[in-house]
Amino acid sequence: MKEFLNRDEVKVRDLLRPNTKTLQMFQFLSGSPRVQSYLKAANRMAVSRLGYTDHGHVHAEVATWNALRIFDILDETFQPNIVAEGIGDTDDARLVVLASTYLHDMGMVVHRNEHPQASLALAIPILEPKLAEIYDDPAKATDIMSFILHGIYAHDDDTQCLTFEAGITKLGDGCDLTKGRTIIPFQKGKVDIHSVSAMAIRDVIVDKGQEKPLRITVAMDNPAGVFQVQAVLEKKISTSLKMKEAEEARYAAAEKRFAEGLISTHDMIEYQEDLSEAQENYIQSLIDYQDSLITLDKKVGVTLVKNDVKFE
Repeated sequence: MKEFLNRDEVKVRDLLRPNTKTLQMFQFLSGSPRVQSYLKAANRMAVSRLGYTDHGHVHAEVATWNALRIFDILDETFQPNIVAEGIGDTDDARLVVLASTYLHDMGMVVHRNEHPQASLALAIPILEPKLAEIYDDPAKATDIMSFILHGIYAHDDDTQCLTFEAGITKLGDGCDLTKGRTIIPFQKGKVDIHSVSAMAIRDVIVDKGQEKPLRITVAMDNPAGVFQVQAVLEKKISTSLKMKEAEEARYAAAEKRFAEGLISTHDMIEYQEDLSEAQENYIQSLIDYQDSLITLDKKVGVTLVKNDVKFE
């Protein structure tokens, strides 16, 4: 029988390569008393005062672990904006994903409302000296900071992601759905459609897809968990950077480099083929998505009626 992921045992460090800028940033954030104190206070606000799910250091670790796994899978198919726009390399892009995901909920120390904005205000003075240490060029450090801040701000459900990196941060956050994240509020007596649905989810598995680049599998004890997928993960996916849009941005950057004589006609043809494939995949995914919603809605309706679970 498969052993499901234990949230408390997830280690981002296992995904980081030695002698990388990404590892430097993680060691700094995970070892910073200031950052860890903010995460502890954020969780106190979320769990103790609001009865919400985990928003502390465990969530930061799990969401970041998810995001890096997704990044490494999609990096084989798509180019991060940092690379496509000629700002940096893959290591720089991974650093952005790591930092924005790890710090995205820090603003919960202030309030749930507008917490992405509060996270920005808290993250800037923490990140500035470390980025200046990692990058000799102040302009590049500023560019990297801008990507991180966009990832933090755009993790909110209703905010559209405008970079590949920000979309990965949002997906990493959205994939932390399992019962371990909601167990404390549930044990304290918070029983509603959100907690019942979350308690039904045993695991979220991220791996390479067969027909599409990425597959996200949600293992449930019962179909009530579908509500959590629709209410949390589905919404984050809908506002993360779609693969079609990522390929369009990559193609636009390639056109600019072609006009400047930096890439060949053969390279441009390959970019055009990649864009066409992404557009076709996007159209097919819309069809598949609508078909799956019909099936899921039937299952959710039956389960909710059977267990007398009502929406509020």
